[in-house]
Amino acid sequence: MQDPSINEEFDLLGLDINEVRFLVLQAIALASRKSGSSVTFTQLNEVLTDLRQGKKTAKPQIYRYITEMEELGFIAVDRSEYRNRYETNVQYIGKSLISLKAATQKDMEERLKTIGHERKELDEIAITRLSREFSLLLTGKELQQQPRVIEGIEAIHNVIESVFYELAETGDIVRATLDWVDIPKNMESIRWDAIRRIVARGAQYRIMYRLNSIPSLDTLESRKNAYRSIRKEFNNISLRESRKEAKSYDGLSLNRDSILLIVTERPLTAIYVPRSENAELVDSFVHSYDAEFEKAEDVIDLLEA
Repeated sequence: MQDPSINEEFDLLGLDINEVRFLVLQAIALASRKSGSSVTFTQLNEVLTDLRQGKKTAKPQIYRYITEMEELGFIAVDRSEYRNRYETNVQYIGKSLISLKAATQKDMEERLKTIGHERKELDEIAITRLSREFSLLLTGKELQQQPRVIEGIEAIHNVIESVFYELAETGDIVRATLDWVDIPKNMESIRWDAIRRIVARGAQYRIMYRLNSIPSLDTLESRKNAYRSIRKEFNNISLRESRKEAKSYDGLSLNRDSILLIVTERPLTAIYVPRSENAELVDSFVHSYDAEFEKAEDVIDLLEA
């Protein structure tokens, strides 16, 4: 019984053994085995007709397939006599497959280089800039985002994901506090996976929590572990512990472009504010955050102390 993987390997080499040209090769092989030597066109044509269950193949087509098989190295053609004779054996087939494998590998390597180059170009696309340019293309002016109130943990995280996380690129800075909610464990892991993706894209991610307002010690330990895991791979993330007692802004920002502020914890409610609507508030959040962040201590330093 034929190994099913054989057909997959033929496919990788670009060979379809069900094509008529390979029936021509099969006909040469069978006719050669029957005669014990190389075969004439008439001999291989008779076997080919049998293989195709009596269906005739046009002679010009057979000659074309013979030429292709010879160019690929599957057969040898003896032109020393009046009538050409055709031969194939395992050595011819082996050498041909070696050449096909090498050519396929070279082609794959070239395609991988192209894909790698295109992937690099794709990674370098700045979505924030591109979205602005796209809006200009559509309307002739930049489409402004509107402030909005968001209620509930899932709705808030959907906005964070779409408005902040998906837009963060190389050179961007995301500032976030972790004080405002003790979210479910499944959402906690999803959030840290998203943070890892942002950091991997080259954006800076700054996170801060205050000891006097962290939801629970279990939550804090979980977040420290997640941070340590990401920090092993990337240096453009920092989780800091603030000893500041006075309550200040809770939420996050993307550069100085927009902020999301927690306004009430029960029920959990946030407000999204783009810079176009309140630049003063956005700047105030960033200024306040940076001042506190500068004095806070990195968790890695605290753990190693």
